[in-house]
Amino acid sequence: MRLGQFVMILAVGLGMAAPAGALDTVRLGKTPLAGQITGMTAQQVTLDRQTGSENISVDRITAVYFEGEPPALNLARVAVANGRFEDAQEILSKIDASALPNRYVVEDVEYYKALCAARLALGGKGTIREAGGQMARFVANYRDSYHWYEANELVGDLLVANRQFAAAVKYYAVVGSAPWPRYKMRSDVAVGRALLAEGKTADALAAFDKVLAAAADPQSEEVRQLAQLGKARCLAEQGQTDQAVQLVQEILAKSDPENAVLNAQAYNALGAALRKAQKTQDALLAFLHVHLLYFSSGEDHAEALANLAELWNDTRQPQRAAEARELLKQRYPNSRWVSP
Repeated sequence: MRLGQFVMILAVGLGMAAPAGALDTVRLGKTPLAGQITGMTAQQVTLDRQTGSENISVDRITAVYFEGEPPALNLARVAVANGRFEDAQEILSKIDASALPNRYVVEDVEYYKALCAARLALGGKGTIREAGGQMARFVANYRDSYHWYEANELVGDLLVANRQFAAAVKYYAVVGSAPWPRYKMRSDVAVGRALLAEGKTADALAAFDKVLAAAADPQSEEVRQLAQLGKARCLAEQGQTDQAVQLVQEILAKSDPENAVLNAQAYNALGAALRKAQKTQDALLAFLHVHLLYFSSGEDHAEALANLAELWNDTRQPQRAAEARELLKQRYPNSRWVSP
């Protein structure tokens, strides 16, 4: 699809468009609150409304739209929400920074530029070091942005991808310092993933179990599911493959099929556990789910392709193995899953 066609589709799309009107808007779920933003920190946005001034906790906010922002900014937001980071990056590149109305809009544009670079790099389509530097500069320069905690988490993810585990944990600790239980859980999940990537399986399992032991609430359900997937990975590494498979299947049984990232990570975790159990055909089917259905999650698709290439070789299908390797190199040339 050409970018122009994509922009037209976004422009007429429903549900995620910015509310009309010459006011700032803070969206809480599906509820828009209109007024004038008079203050912002990493923890709250102050919105002056007809009924008075209101301090809105950042953990409740799903989107913020600013009076006078260029229409392209919201088109980029929608592209990001749909996982179309290259399209979003191109849209953002055309925004005239000198014409932005205030610092809040400047911060938002800078955040989405850094976010696109980070997501593309993590998916193997960019340079981890450059994307990490860009997001780290955002963290340093815009400490009062409502995106600040998410930005710290992304810096941590990029550091893990660069195998700088101790440095990553420091950024995850910032997320854990937020005053909301869900963010503390997110921090623990991220730390668990870093420990698992470092080969510290027992410590990673303890981090995931900490999340699963925390009080449950609807807002933290997806974080708990990610912790359960992390635990499944740990159990598989420890040879407890039956338990690992059961944990993943519990998530798949109730997951929203439209949640590409969660499902991609779940099927990859299932495939990894089945490979450990030497159930080659079942592992193939798990990774094929990611390749055929959830390929929009780039980093997870790269992992699936790498595993498929090996599994096709194991099942004496060298042509399919070669096709998977070639697709991996073409789509995700800088991915850690591409063999050196």
